[in-house]
Amino acid sequence: MDLTDQRIHDFVSAPATQETIRSTLAALVKIPSVSTGGAPPYVFGPESAAALDRMLDIGRQHGFTVENHDYYCGSVVMAGENCGDEIGIIAHLDVVPAVEGWRYPRYALTVENGLYIGRGVRDDKGPAVAALAAMLFFQQNGIRLPFTVRLLLGCDEERGMHDLPHYLETHRAPRFSFSPDSVFPVCIGEKGIAEVDLDLGALDGGLLSLRGGNVTNSVADRAEAAFAADMRAAVEALALPEGFACELRDGLPILTAVGKSAHAAEPDGSVNAIALLARFILASSLLPDGCRSHGALSYLCASLADHYGTGLDIAAEDAATGRLTCICGLAFMKDGALHADLNIRYPASLAFTPLYERLSANAAARGYAAALVSDSAGYVFSPDKPEIAALTAAFSAVTGSDAAPYTMGGGTYARAFPSTVAFGAAFSEKETALGEGRGGAHERDECVRIEEFNRAVEIFIRALYNLAET
Repeated sequence: MDLTDQRIHDFVSAPATQETIRSTLAALVKIPSVSTGGAPPYVFGPESAAALDRMLDIGRQHGFTVENHDYYCGSVVMAGENCGDEIGIIAHLDVVPAVEGWRYPRYALTVENGLYIGRGVRDDKGPAVAALAAMLFFQQNGIRLPFTVRLLLGCDEERGMHDLPHYLETHRAPRFSFSPDSVFPVCIGEKGIAEVDLDLGALDGGLLSLRGGNVTNSVADRAEAAFAADMRAAVEALALPEGFACELRDGLPILTAVGKSAHAAEPDGSVNAIALLARFILASSLLPDGCRSHGALSYLCASLADHYGTGLDIAAEDAATGRLTCICGLAFMKDGALHADLNIRYPASLAFTPLYERLSANAAARGYAAALVSDSAGYVFSPDKPEIAALTAAFSAVTGSDAAPYTMGGGTYARAFPSTVAFGAAFSEKETALGEGRGGAHERDECVRIEEFNRAVEIFIRALYNLAET
């Protein structure tokens, strides 16, 4: 194949390609495809189904074969010379909720100052479109790869990855796959991910409820506490710091706190609104000493005093994947009791069972109960694996960087699919173009730099070419 860097660059920068990227991304961003529970055929809700239908329609319009796998996921397929050999690109079309506080439209694509802005442009609708554009390069240039390329589009990545197991029930996994749901260059290992429900018991002392967060895998950026009606005067008399507010709702005084969200895999610099509000309530002396609510909030604050599980007696680390992290993504009331959902990213070399036993003992010693919700073990690949070397070389060829493969705390489809690594499509963990706390994958005003988006397409083209040479 005659494949030069200039040829790739000319294709990606061509007005027709740029319009295809923009229009496809716009069509997907406008669908608020937050995965929810649903009944067949829309197993993850009608919006996730709508996003899948739209992407499959676009793939069909470009001449690719498309497959709908019962709305669990779908495929856009580019046949190769050997149809029995497949390379997979695994992205997802579901998104996390877009909470209040956006400066730009949440579900409409904004193109401004060299940025694409809108929910999903970074995680993971944008990377899915970048992968489709890379496939179009080979199709439009009449280049037939020695393997079939399958762009597999999940619909439940953010809520627990219940989508891909359905695919594997009836299909063989590709020989090798990469998931553009992380950061370049190649991620060869991910920490284990566990979710634990912490039951803190019934509340009293005038505190009726504490709720916060939207999803389990993001630091909660908003929380609220409801108090008894007879505490209205005391609550309204509080001197509220910045980020706090008080309102009357159905006759009850409600305190709210706004924090700073971050992905559970990279919590440093975040401010958990649940812990922020709990600390404020304790410091305000609203609760009588010795009441159940006081004890529950005190333990919650101690558990979330850092991002490393120290207060829960589960701090750990290894050389390959680093320190354990622990965040609270949700606080909610269930059967009259306060619950906190803990998202724990633990070193890949460790089993979670001993850590869970220590956490459970720590909670039980204070009268609380922990329950394991889910556990997904981590993994680490050798950087010398030929396919990984091919991806690394593609990144180096396009960027001129000799960055080495890395490991992370994030959870991608790589842990749920055989012979899969994470590869792009972001160039950094943090996005700062729109200011602190904005622009990131799970943040307000999610964005991606168009220049970097285009470079990702070039890397994916080069990666598929390199894989054809392995």
